[in-house]
Amino acid sequence: MKGASLLETILYVGIFAVLTILTVNTVLALTRAVGEIRGTRHIIRDADGAMERVIREIRAAESVDAAASVLGSHPGKLILTGTSSTITFSLLGGEQLFLKKDAQPAASLTSSSTRITNLVFMRVVASSSEAIRIAMTMDNKNFYGTAILRQIYK
Repeated sequence: MKGASLLETILYVGIFAVLTILTVNTVLALTRAVGEIRGTRHIIRDADGAMERVIREIRAAESVDAAASVLGSHPGKLILTGTSSTITFSLLGGEQLFLKKDAQPAASLTSSSTRITNLVFMRVVASSSEAIRIAMTMDNKNFYGTAILRQIYK
């Protein structure tokens, strides 16, 4: 046998084509999965940072201005008062969480690439303490947090 027959050549080319298609599809699927993971990681990092800041400020606050805050519904607005400042958390532009301290300009706690579609602050009052429960939906992922105002029970 000096060379390959036409049938063998077609068979080898067919096997090579199938393997190439499978390899390309696998690479494309992995690329898509890595992109989704990066996006999810960005959302979680963004939400975690924003939630941590809100909880830290709630714990440091002396009281909640319940009359001026929007509690129990979306879009929520939380106004915290302390001895030296007033802090407001709200959605500006409808999709980004902002912190406003006294007369300073509002600072964004979330990036412009993520969208908050639900932000609800709920006040929980007990006999000796007061807490704020936060429910936030960012890019179809739900995040929750609760913080007790420490100044109340000191």
